[in-house]
Amino acid sequence: MKKFNIFATDIIQGPLYERLKKDGHKLTVWNRKENGPLTSEKMIENANDSEVIISMLSNTIDAYILAQLPKLKLITQYAVGFNNIDIKYAHSKEIIICNTPNVLTEATAELAMVLMLAVARNLEAARKNVLNNEWETWEPSGFIGNSLFKKKHGIIGAGRIGTQLAKMCKGAFDQEIYYTGPNRKDEIESSCDAKYLSLEELAQECDIISIHCPYNEETHKLIDKEIFALFKNNIILINTARGEIIDEEELFSFFEKHKEAKAGLDVVCNEPLKADSPLRKLDNVFILPHIGSANDEARLNMAQLIYDNISAFSKDEELKTRV
Repeated sequence: MKKFNIFATDIIQGPLYERLKKDGHKLTVWNRKENGPLTSEKMIENANDSEVIISMLSNTIDAYILAQLPKLKLITQYAVGFNNIDIKYAHSKEIIICNTPNVLTEATAELAMVLMLAVARNLEAARKNVLNNEWETWEPSGFIGNSLFKKKHGIIGAGRIGTQLAKMCKGAFDQEIYYTGPNRKDEIESSCDAKYLSLEELAQECDIISIHCPYNEETHKLIDKEIFALFKNNIILINTARGEIIDEEELFSFFEKHKEAKAGLDVVCNEPLKADSPLRKLDNVFILPHIGSANDEARLNMAQLIYDNISAFSKDEELKTRV
């Protein structure tokens, strides 16, 4: 078994790093809380002798960085997405990329459900009422939200996560499921009696729309001014995919104008959300700090996939999740 110099761009909870060191690999871990953000220069400095990088979605690994890491052979991403990595350039240099798909399906679908419930029932405003010591009596006309039962729910991207959420919403709330994407999907149709629509039809038809498609050139600003113009004025919009799938300027414009509309976002453009972001001004936009996979089982399984891929690579075996 080959032994590697491994650079990890952040701390991962659990036994992953100890297991890698026990296998004889040399491991360097960037401690963001102690050392601050990992800049391009710091990544190049710390990973200069590394054959393997364990990366996070927040790390930009572009051609400039890759060109200055001559020993690099493998990048294992602690996420499903990998749009932070210049895949084309990496492949041209025969650098292998792996990710952690499949194991966070249920966790991300759970969070999409949480966001839907939180915004529909005005939980943030109600919680602030308690925290700010403003709770005086039972409010007969306060914090009135929206029922989720039998609503028309549009799924953008009926892959693993979108289909899982559709099943949950069908079972819990008897919602009518619609979906869109490049191809029809048998599983969501058979399990949820889902109907396939174009994106424009789905935008017009549905009371709730949740986004689960991958981020790429085709889905960049997929939800643009034209799509927002088709939304119902009281739409519930959920995004646990990538912020860049939505035109964020148009998002602000729509939800500023339509106060009865609500959005639950686990992702935004240019994370973390900037202090001066206009989205912070909107009471009908509920934002979380990209925690879709943040449950114990999902994170342990993600770490296990990273370990399995590095172990297989060290033995010249086939990698589980090569992209």
